[in-house]
Amino acid sequence: MRASTFSASIVFLAVTSVLIGLLAGCGSTPPARAVDPEISRASGAARRAFEGGDFDGAVRLYRKGLKRARATDDSSEIARIAYNLSLCLIVLERYDEASEYLNEARDEFTRRGEIPSDLEILEAKLSLKQGKIDEAEARLTESFSRRSKNISPADEIQFVILAARIELDRNDLNEARHKLEKARGIFQKLSPEENTLLEGRLFGLEGELFSAENDFARAAEAFDRQADLLQEAGKYRQMARARGMAGDAFEKAGKPARAGDRLFRAARSLFAQGDDLEAVKMIDRAFAAADRSGEKELRKKIAELLKEIEKSAE
Repeated sequence: MRASTFSASIVFLAVTSVLIGLLAGCGSTPPARAVDPEISRASGAARRAFEGGDFDGAVRLYRKGLKRARATDDSSEIARIAYNLSLCLIVLERYDEASEYLNEARDEFTRRGEIPSDLEILEAKLSLKQGKIDEAEARLTESFSRRSKNISPADEIQFVILAARIELDRNDLNEARHKLEKARGIFQKLSPEENTLLEGRLFGLEGELFSAENDFARAAEAFDRQADLLQEAGKYRQMARARGMAGDAFEKAGKPARAGDRLFRAARSLFAQGDDLEAVKMIDRAFAAADRSGEKELRKKIAELLKEIEKSAE
């Protein structure tokens, strides 16, 4: 098992991280049973769109799959697709729509007698993103109390990380740090194949904590490590966002050259993934950092990337 020295937010979390962190919903493996071919095609295409950063495309395809699942009255697929669709909508910050589909997913899972922990964690996350901190805590507490006796370490760590995020939103940094340390302890129980993404989330949470404490140099290192782990896990969209967060933290830490480098790399990745708008936003911050650093070669690289983006738009 990898030895962890730090521990983590997205997004993307900063949703976004996050949110970006993200649950495994859009990438969950379809159940091993006969599924309508039209549902399977739409779900597979939606999952690929999501993983490629095309969230609007993923929403469109999941809607198509959900319509077919409803037509066939396939309760299992309705539940799974409605959950995945709500996750995509949360990434797009369309929270009211997400809530509707999350309610539908809950209804179908309830009908089948199998409410998964991921669903209840996502419900609490949605409440938190809507600014309903007390509701988020109540949802999380109620769900954990029912599951605590038989919960797996992988599920428990997700509950604790979200509880820490709730404390961060309340600006109770001591309690958030306490929960982070608890999550680190749980992390040691995970098998190697489970730990890459969850360790990335721990680093993201630690980065947010250091940022809240104005310790931006350590925050930048934590976000950098988060980005490395997301790269290792093949989560390139989230990787780029985390790299950008590292760049912003390095800038606040008074290290403009490192800031410009991270923001340039984040912009380059986002552009290659087809997100020109986010790439340009990163480039604007990268230029400012490069100018403050006096690194002429860095500024030249950033300018060349901007030209390439502008040319592709033409």
